[in-house]
Amino acid sequence: MIDYYLIMRGVNLNTILMLPIFALLGIKAIVIAFKFSTNQFVMLMNCFLLYSLLTGFFYLFNDTPFNCYTNTLREFVFPIMFAYLGCVFSKDDEFFKWYIIACAGCFVIGFYLYLAGPDYYTIFLNDVRQNLWYAGENKYLDETNILEYMRFSSFFTTSYAISFFSIPALTLSLSYAISKNRPISKPWCYVFAIASFLAALLCQQRISIAFAFIVIIFFGFFSKHITPSKKKNSLWLVYFVVIVIAIFIFDFIAQTGWYERVSGMVGARFNAMSFSKAMLERTGQYSSFDRATGFSYIFGLGLGSCGHLAGAAGLRAIHDGEFVKLFYEFGFVGCSILLGIIVFTLIRGIKFFKLYYAEVIIIIFYLAAGIGSDSLTFFIFSVMFWFSMGRIWNKELFVVNLSSNS
Repeated sequence: MIDYYLIMRGVNLNTILMLPIFALLGIKAIVIAFKFSTNQFVMLMNCFLLYSLLTGFFYLFNDTPFNCYTNTLREFVFPIMFAYLGCVFSKDDEFFKWYIIACAGCFVIGFYLYLAGPDYYTIFLNDVRQNLWYAGENKYLDETNILEYMRFSSFFTTSYAISFFSIPALTLSLSYAISKNRPISKPWCYVFAIASFLAALLCQQRISIAFAFIVIIFFGFFSKHITPSKKKNSLWLVYFVVIVIAIFIFDFIAQTGWYERVSGMVGARFNAMSFSKAMLERTGQYSSFDRATGFSYIFGLGLGSCGHLAGAAGLRAIHDGEFVKLFYEFGFVGCSILLGIIVFTLIRGIKFFKLYYAEVIIIIFYLAAGIGSDSLTFFIFSVMFWFSMGRIWNKELFVVNLSSNS
């Protein structure tokens, strides 16, 4: 997130910051892959990771530029490293703690940028818009009016980033609010939850809006059943206090100049909260995809051969549908391995739901988002999915959670 913020301010340290991180985490994941190779989860992840890498061979037959494969390695394969880390190094909740803090910082900075609209930010948004593949649909945007049409994206280039940050951050914040073993103090948990909820609404992604309310309702009804506290917390009283505070804040911001702009966009998005409408915008990509053959249905066309990079190369591609895209890239064989990992993980998570309810919610959110977006193909967004998958199989974490809930 620091890297993305610096890029917005014109300082690009991507290579200096990210390459060492990639190398260190990659090496650590490889060590885990060999050291814990008898672990059922690690074994399946090894198979899926190896298959993902080997699909580069299919570029000999798919007529797709090979840089689509090499560039996708970072976007899709690197986040898989976090599944290994979650499986071994997550019992102290440090990663979740700093993830929530980072997201909260991202949201707060983003609220200022989105509402105040300083010159450097509007210039940044215009530069981003001109470089996006759908820029031709929005030629009426310029430096003076771009905020009237842009969704909340903080200092990232797309509102999908906020969507994929806000729901895990909201889930984890409320989870720690009702937990007796929390890495963050309870008042801050509520503050972070409020910021995450607002971000989920302002980014105007249908999936994040829907899950924001689902998560709120879930914790409202079930928090007293899943917390080990003898006092049996219920979040409904907290929600009531937050609503009262929100009414006063709402009354204040209704008098400001940007209220009409933001409320109009968010309101319009609520009116479009329809699964059929959402899929109508995407099924055309699926039906027009004509590069599949009998061979590719079984083994796939290769990692990265059917997504955004392939579309940028002038080929038929799928931009909004992770699992349809993955089927064409990995075929029946690769998707069967991935499906097995997900199913086994969810079975274990649901079996020990009181221990892993936060991880299960996060995983289900990513799976639901993957129906109509690329939820696993952008590395900074999908890290939390893989890390949550690994945590459910963490043996040390299981012992710690079991003892704290007994």
